Amino acid sequence: YTAEVYDQFGATFSDTISWSITSATGVSVSNGTVTVDSNASAGTVTLTAASSSDSSKKAEVTITLSNKPAHNIGSFAEASKTVTYGDSVTGQTVTSSTGTVKYFSSDSSAVEVNETTGALAVRKATTSAVTITAKVAEDDTHAEASATYTITVNTKELEITGLTATDRDYAAGDTSVTLTGGELAGKVGTDDVSVTMPTTGTISDANAGSGKAVTVTTPSLS
Repeated sequence: YTAEVYDQFGATFSDTISWSITSATGVSVSNGTVTVDSNASAGTVTLTAASSSDSSKKAEVTITLSNKPAHNIGSFAEASKTVTYGDSVTGQTVTSSTGTVKYFSSDSSAVEVNETTGALAVRKATTSAVTITAKVAEDDTHAEASATYTITVNTKELEITGLTATDRDYAAGDTSVTLTGGELAGKVGTDDVSVTMPTTGTISDANAGSGKAVTVTTPSLS
C-alpha cells in the first residue's frame, strides 16, 4: 500500500513529509509505502503524514489488516463504457464463488445501479466518469473483495424541426428574415425540456433571390 498526500486544492503536497504508523506487529512505513509482513497481526493501524515544518498540518488514514483470504470475485469485461444520454445501456456483472456480490454507484444521481442485478438506470449526463463497484463484503471466513468499471454519459443533442423562414419583399440593405413555427425533437421520455424558438434569422446578403440560406443563433434550452 502506497499513500500520497495532496493539499486542499488537489495539488501534491510540497512540504517534506514525516510518515508514521501506530505500533503493530509486522507493519512498517517508509516514504509513504506501508509494508505488511506475513506475520502481521489482524486489526487496524493509523497511518499519519505530517509536515516536517509544521506538525499541525497532517493527514491520517485508518488501515484494516486481516489475515483472512479475500473473497473470490471476477473482473468486468469492459474497464470503461461511454454512452449518450437516452441510449439503452446494459450494466455489467461479475460472479463470486465465495460470497454474494452487490453493486454500488459513486454517483446515483447520474447513474443508478441495481444493488442485486447490476442493471443501470441513467438519470442524466455526467461531467466526469461514474464508478460502478461490485463488492463482496467481509464475513467470518473471507476479507472484502471488489471490482470496478467506469461509465461516462455524454449529453444528447436535440434538434429544432419545422422552423421556417417567411418570404418577404426585397428591402435595400435588409438581411433579416422572420421565422415561424419550430418544435424541439429528440427529448428523452418525459424529460421537461423546452426552448424559446427564434423569431428572426439572417441571410448572407440583402440581394433578392430564392432558396437563400438563413443563419439562426442557437437558442438555449430551459
